[in-house]
Amino acid sequence: MFGNSLLVVVVVSLGWVMALLLPARWRPPAWGLLFGLAAVLTMQDKICVAPGRFMDFRIVPLMLGGFSGGPAAALIAAAVCAVYRLAVGGDGAAGGVVMAFVFAYIGCWLRGRHPDMAAWTPWFWLGLIFGLPTLALAIIPLAPPWQAGTPAAVARVVLPYMALAPIAIYVSFQIFFRANDQMTWLAAAERAREQARVMDMADEYIMMCGIDGTITYWNRGAEKGYGWSREEAMGRKEAELLATEFPEPQADIARKLNATGHWEGELKERCKDGTQKVVKCYWTLHRDVAGRPVGMVGIGHDITAEKKLAAELARLDRLNLVGEMAAGIGHEVRNPLTTVRGYLQLFQRKDRFGEYSSQLATMIGELDRANGIITEYLALAQNKATDLRRGDLNACLAAMLPLLQADARRMGCAVELRTEPVPAVAFDGKELRQLVGNLVRNGLEAAPVGGLVTVATFEDGEGVVLAVRDTGGGIPAAIAGRIGTPFVTTKDNGTGLGLPVCYRIAYRHGARLEFTSGKEGTTFFVKFGMDRYLAAGG
Repeated sequence: MFGNSLLVVVVVSLGWVMALLLPARWRPPAWGLLFGLAAVLTMQDKICVAPGRFMDFRIVPLMLGGFSGGPAAALIAAAVCAVYRLAVGGDGAAGGVVMAFVFAYIGCWLRGRHPDMAAWTPWFWLGLIFGLPTLALAIIPLAPPWQAGTPAAVARVVLPYMALAPIAIYVSFQIFFRANDQMTWLAAAERAREQARVMDMADEYIMMCGIDGTITYWNRGAEKGYGWSREEAMGRKEAELLATEFPEPQADIARKLNATGHWEGELKERCKDGTQKVVKCYWTLHRDVAGRPVGMVGIGHDITAEKKLAAELARLDRLNLVGEMAAGIGHEVRNPLTTVRGYLQLFQRKDRFGEYSSQLATMIGELDRANGIITEYLALAQNKATDLRRGDLNACLAAMLPLLQADARRMGCAVELRTEPVPAVAFDGKELRQLVGNLVRNGLEAAPVGGLVTVATFEDGEGVVLAVRDTGGGIPAAIAGRIGTPFVTTKDNGTGLGLPVCYRIAYRHGARLEFTSGKEGTTFFVKFGMDRYLAAGG
């Protein structure tokens, strides 16, 4: 009897594992065939209690067949067992066939009702429950109470069966669940590895954090975007590592994340090289099986360039609006000013107005200043076709240098030119001189006496760059975001129209005008798009 039980455990366990290695669609018929053959093997190691009547543990593989593969496996396993039982023959053949199908489909019922019960107590009692009906069947047809040999049959068969049947069923099902858990874990681990490979291939910044914000996963996109390697980022707090600036209090974000399970917004985050990026983030709360929050999965997309483009387009829209206004009213204001200036000059020649000559000169000077403002104002309205010609940027700057240095000496400062060999770009010489002149003049006015303005050229990954750097005190943070907007200025007597004109010129050249500012000074960059102008005529 013990050997029969051991054979059941070994055969059904190996059969289940072997079938599990097959593709999913072939598993039910494979389980049915293997468990049916296992039932046949257990029947060969039977215990005879009377001629043509015997007992064995076929119920275990039959139940496992239905439990593992469902109705299809139960049908195949029961059919294999039934064919063998009929071939053996004997008085109990018909009952044996019925028992094969009954116990196989009991396994199907268990599959739907209790697929995850793996504890000792349920399966121990399950063995007893199914062992007792078998005991009753053994006592009545195999060893009727009225026969003389019944006590011996009970002692030889029924009692060992009651002791070993629950154990065989329990051990077989435990092996089933352990193997199932292991295969499930292996499949989940493979899926996790595949997901990790997919996430590593993504350009988005993907990270996973614990409930306290500690980074537990950091993909290659985050490595490239932020600059920190996976080893450097793992185990650190995400908000501290990236010096994150949140659009709302973190407590409010945490409440939304807990309430809805997700949050999205724009964050300002610092890279390893010190640069700051604007990242569109999507956060999803991760919970354990009990529903408790255990971490967060975040996906970020760099929108820094998009934000800059949006700001540039908004700036250009404002310039266009001002330009349209300038075109509409500029000449109407300029004409009466010209008339008034003419009469004031006439009055200066009259002897009777001699005592007012200084006041008249002041009035003429103020009219000239107003006329200069209107001239700059009208420059915003000019939408002429720029005459772009491919040429040497360094040569153009070298020709301008004496005039720039003369202006600097007058203001007690200096201008120097630092150029590197750069490819030819397309530019309008007249407009470029106006652009550089405005930027240098702004730098000289911002620099203290003895200050320095540097004009430089170099090439970066995007194209040719013209830079104008001063040694002033920098642009106040309060207006840094509005630089380039008409009438926004840091000067006491400034008009706020010089930089808008520069932005307009850069736009007509297909270039971008950007700046950085700090306590050491301000640098304006004119970034020419080389790829768009290498083919420009000249």
